[in-house]
Amino acid sequence: MRTALFGGAPELIAALDAGLDPNSRTAGGTSVLMAAALDEEKTRALLARGADVRVRAKVGTDALTIA
Repeated sequence: MRTALFGGAPELIAALDAGLDPNSRTAGGTSVLMAAALDEEKTRALLARGADVRVRAKVGTDALTIA
């Protein structure tokens, strides 16, 4: 999650290549895609690896709302 929020796209891509699940979530339901939603390159990498755009956090927020 930290890499999705604060790292660069190459770091997130490396994490995905190393086995990071593109649908990982926090205990509150925030997905990696939500965390990366403001960065186009990270978002594209997550979508290309199967991140689910329909996921909502427990409070109802989704990646589109965040973006």
